[in-house]
Amino acid sequence: MSLRAKKKLATRKALIDASRRLIREKGYDGATLEDICQQANIHVTTFFSYFASKEELAFAHLHDAVRGFVEGVRERPEGTDVLTYWWDYLYHFGMRDRAHESVMLSRIDTPVLRQGYATINRMFEEALAAALTEEAGNEPGTDLYAELLASTIMNGVVAASQWHRRNYGQDAAFPDTHAFARMLAERFPPREAIEEVKKKVLKAAKLPLSPPRPASQEKAPAQTKG
Repeated sequence: MSLRAKKKLATRKALIDASRRLIREKGYDGATLEDICQQANIHVTTFFSYFASKEELAFAHLHDAVRGFVEGVRERPEGTDVLTYWWDYLYHFGMRDRAHESVMLSRIDTPVLRQGYATINRMFEEALAAALTEEAGNEPGTDLYAELLASTIMNGVVAASQWHRRNYGQDAAFPDTHAFARMLAERFPPREAIEEVKKKVLKAAKLPLSPPRPASQEKAPAQTKG
C-alpha cells in the first residue's frame, strides 16, 4: 500500500473515531461536523473527500462491519458453518461497540438514525441470507428458507433490543438480546418443513416449484455449422 493510501485510511479512521467519541459525549445532534473535523485535525472542506454527510460518517463503522462479515464468512475456518460464524461475529462486534451503540439507539426516534439503522439491518439480513444460500448450494435469490431465517434473526435482534431498552434500560441489552435471538433461531423450523409449506402454496397457486429464469439467464441455442 502506498504512503498516500495509508494516509487516507488514517484520516478516515480519525474521522470515524472522532465522530463516535463526540456522539457518545454529546449525542448525534450535538456532535457537529465542525467539532468532528477539529478533533480529527482536518478542514471541513476536506471532510467531503471522505464522506458525503455526517449521517454517512455516523454509520461508517456499521457499513464496515457488514463488509467485514461478508469477507469473513467467505474465509471462515473449514468446518465452521455460516450460523456459527454469524453468531460469533455478531457477539464480538456488539460487545466491542456496546457503549457507542447504546447512545445511538437511545436516540433512535431521530429520523436520520432510524433510517440509518434500518438500512444497516437490511444489509446484514441480505448478507446473511446470501451466505446461507451459498452454503446450501442454491442460486442467489432462490432460497426461501435462507431468506426467512435471516429475516427472523435480524428482526428478532431488533425487536428484542427495542423491547429490552423500553422495559429494562440500556446497559444489559446486547448480551440478552443476542441470546434471545440465538434461541429463537435454534427453534426455527427446519429447511424440510419450509420446503413442504412452499410446495403446498405453489401447488395451490398452480405455479411451478422452480421460478422461471429471466430471459437474460437463458442459454442461447447452439449454432449449427452449415
